[in-house]
Order: sequence, then C-alpha cells, then structure tokens
Amino acid sequence: MKCHVLLPFLGAGALLASGSFSSLLAGSAATGVQVAASSLPSGPGGLPLVSLVPSLGSAQNFAVLAASTVTNTGATTVTGNLGLSPGTAVTGFPPGIVIGTIHAADPVALQAQTDLTVAYNNLAGMACGTTLTGQDLGGLTLVPGVYCFASTAQLTGTLTLDAQGNPNAVFVIQIGTALTTAAASAVQVINGGQPSYVFWQVGSSATLGASTAFVGNLVALASVTLGAGSNVTGRVLARTAAITMDTNAVTPALPVGASPYGTSTPGCAGPLAIGASSVPQVGNASFAITCDNAPPNLSAGPGGLLVISNAALATPVSIAGADVWVDGSQAAHFPVIAGSNTAGAAVIPIPIPNIPALAGMQLFVQFFWAGPSSPPPCQPGGISASNALAITVQL
Repeated sequence: MKCHVLLPFLGAGALLASGSFSSLLAGSAATGVQVAASSLPSGPGGLPLVSLVPSLGSAQNFAVLAASTVTNTGATTVTGNLGLSPGTAVTGFPPGIVIGTIHAADPVALQAQTDLTVAYNNLAGMACGTTLTGQDLGGLTLVPGVYCFASTAQLTGTLTLDAQGNPNAVFVIQIGTALTTAAASAVQVINGGQPSYVFWQVGSSATLGASTAFVGNLVALASVTLGAGSNVTGRVLARTAAITMDTNAVTPALPVGASPYGTSTPGCAGPLAIGASSVPQVGNASFAITCDNAPPNLSAGPGGLLVISNAALATPVSIAGADVWVDGSQAAHFPVIAGSNTAGAAVIPIPIPNIPALAGMQLFVQFFWAGPSSPPPCQPGGISASNALAITVQL
C-alpha cells in the first residue's frame, strides 16, 4: 500500500515538494505559514523560546568532535556527525558505526572547532554560583545553576540534576583541571530537565570509567577518554587533543527548540525515531529533520512523506494503521516527499532564513513510510510512522 492513502487526511491542495523548504519558512504565498508567533498553538511538547542557554555554535551539529585524532575500539555507535580538525586520523570505524557524516580536516570541522573555542571560553567565564571543590559529585542532587571546582572533579555513584519542573533549566559544571568518573557511575536529569541543557567545562581532560552513563555536553580543553561500555547522552567535544572510545554509544539529546511527543507506529525494523540535525535557529541554512529505522532503500516518491503542520493533535488519528500526531486539518500543513538510504535513515533539509521575525514560530512534523506488509513485525497495511516533533524556531 502506497503513501497516497494518507493524502485524504493531508487535505486538498497539499504542497508536494522535494528538497528545500526555504519557501515555507520564508512565508511564501503558496504556504501561508509565516504567521504571528502568538497565534500558533503551544501544542504537546512545544518549547518556549530560550535565550539563556549557552551556545555551542556549529559544534552543536556534532556528536563527537576532536582536534588531533579520533580512535575507536569495538562496536561503538555515534549517532550524529563525527568531526576532527586539524587532525586527519579517524580510526576504528568500522567496527564502529557513525550514523551521520565524518568530517575530517574539512571546512565544516574547522568551523566547528572555532565555534567550540568560543563556547569553551564562554562556559569557563560564567560566574560561579556554588563551589563544590573537594566534594565527590556522586550522591549529590543539584538544582539549576553554575557549579565550580577549583581543580579536579570526581564522580563516584550517581549525580542527580533536578530541573524542578522547569524544562528550560540549565546546569553548568566548571572543572578547573580533570574530570574522572568511577566505573558504573551515572548522571541523571529529573523533573523535566533536558540533557541538552547540561554543560561540562573541563580545564584539561575527561576520563569516563567503564559502564558510566553520562549526560550532557562534555566540553574538554584537551582530551576525552570513554571507558569500555560507557555511554553519553549528549556530546563529546575536545578542543586541542584526542577522543578515544571503546564500545560506547554517543547519542546527542535533541537540540534546543526540538521536543518529541507522541509515539511511533513501528515498521519492520522496530520503532522509528524522528530528530533534528541541529538547533532550529534563525539563519541556520543546514537545519534538517531526520528519521532513523525507516524501511531501507525507499526512493523519494512512493517511499515516504514528512508532514509539516502548524498544529498538533493531543490524541492521534489512525490512518491505515499508523498513528498521526500532526493536525492535517489546518490550512498550513504540507507534506514533502522523502526517501531513505540503505540504513533506513532519511534527512530532509529545511533551511531557516535569517529573518528575526521567525523566532518563536512553531511547527509540528512527523514521518510516514510505505514499506513491506509482511512478515511480522511489519504493519499489515505496510504503513509505519515516526513519533512527532515540535519545532520552535530560536533567535
């Protein structure tokens, strides 16, 4: 069954386009999407504009970014881009997997390192709110704020970061020299906090012990070493030296301005996950919506659709067995044709013009795919869907 079964839901006059949605965000007459931000619904998962979150610049677009080398042993998975500059040696992929692009000594990685230097200096220059020098982070519960260590910091056990119900809560941990975690240590964010709003500024090198479950943007002046089996929900960024990995998983949390909601309708390979390539920021020409675990090798056309609307549904509508979370009854909704690669991944560019008036605009997006209808666990109708994503354009 092809994706045209969704078209009655998507509505008459739907704009089918491939590639760029620059006209959409520029407010062309064909789309009518450029409306006052105050008139757009907040919707499930919507995020307000956040102005106090430290910026990583284009380093935000990398899961792993180093200066001299990136070395891996074992079945590491990096979900997102991997970058290196000025060094050129990226080794251990395969057996490691990068679900993204490797940028080694190219202009993209160079710019990301330049932006990382600015971000590091900004984080290091923030005024300390609470001094933790001499304390082990394990067993502590911290509320939003800026915390500092004059020299080294140690994590043994679990550090809890309590957002206190504020989805915009920011945590900054400044460390004068080295950060070390003991084996099986963990960082957890509770009460509505976002891993992407946690920042670690490390004055020399960071070493995560085996099987550590780490959260946040790890920004080290020198190197980062990930012990065997340690996982990072966030980013691993090293300014001047190497990153060494060993059977790890590095998965950036969704960037500022992108919040998931709803559930997916699994395909043959399991649940589909929607994501955003970077911060949906005014002037971000490389912004894109991504999908993982879609049916592989689907050519653009009959393969899939990314549906964009200015409203969300609080409860889903079932179409051909797929749960639809974006509101297709709105005049401002648009499907764009999508295809997938051999790994079942899709990237749909949505360049955001450099128009400050777009700040605060919300969009709601979801992928739909036509794939095999058998054998199980494929959907009987052959239609699968990702969960949905609420996008709030940032200034």
